[in-house]
Amino acid sequence: MDWFAIISRWPHVGTAIIIVGGTFFFRFILTPAIAILPDPERADFPQRILRAWKKVVHVGMLLFIVSGFYNSLVVALPSHKGNKLYHPLIGTKITAC
Repeated sequence: MDWFAIISRWPHVGTAIIIVGGTFFFRFILTPAIAILPDPERADFPQRILRAWKKVVHVGMLLFIVSGFYNSLVVALPSHKGNKLYHPLIGTKITAC
């Protein structure tokens, strides 16, 4: 068992969890909470949060793409050599995201 192959999946899965969980939090928890704030506090608050969240999303997407290509090309591709269905499925997965 290749430990580096197993460890390389953690950034990929962890990034997906953080991005999806953060988006869920913003949409269903933070947005309603901001809506009930008084106007002076509400004016600048969403922009400050989105500015910080944008950095997390950009780094996360870069990590997600790099780790996904590594896992696909280095880890999974050798084990699927000769499998004619693998390439169309992984291509569909990559282009759909």
